[in-house]
Amino acid sequence: MDPKFRSPGIPQLPKRFGATTLVLLTAGVFIALFPHRAASRSQTPAGQSPQPAPVPSSIPYIDVHTHIDPRDPDAGVEMAVKSAGAQNAAKLFLLSEPFPPDDPARYDADVFLAAAKKYPDKLAVLGGGATLNAMIIEAARTGDYGPEVKRQFKAKAENGCAKAWPASAS
Repeated sequence: MDPKFRSPGIPQLPKRFGATTLVLLTAGVFIALFPHRAASRSQTPAGQSPQPAPVPSSIPYIDVHTHIDPRDPDAGVEMAVKSAGAQNAAKLFLLSEPFPPDDPARYDADVFLAAAKKYPDKLAVLGGGATLNAMIIEAARTGDYGPEVKRQFKAKAENGCAKAWPASAS
């Protein structure tokens, strides 16, 4: 400001006062008009953008490859059924994880089979991750996938190691 226009009794404001005031005023208006947007952004973990809600399918579909947490099969099955409804899935096929032969944490479908039977119209169960998958890995490792290995695989699958429920899951 030109010194000849200064009043001796009025304190002088800093030069950047106008820009700072404008920024603060704009932020205040934004928070006042859009408090939900300001709050949701402040509660998002650093470096992550907010996740949009899942959009359900416009038509019913069958999810043929679903894994659940084996540590709490009842809760896993309940969560799977709940999410299926929210996403318009008509049916889910629950599978055990594919494990190598020496994994001490391996499990098969029998862990969650009882919990899944509560929802015969919504769930089907396929197994073999701890048994048949281990046989496949071993055959690939050794190079032995001849007729005897195939016979053993088929026998194990047909004798219930690859559990399927319901028997005609279609």
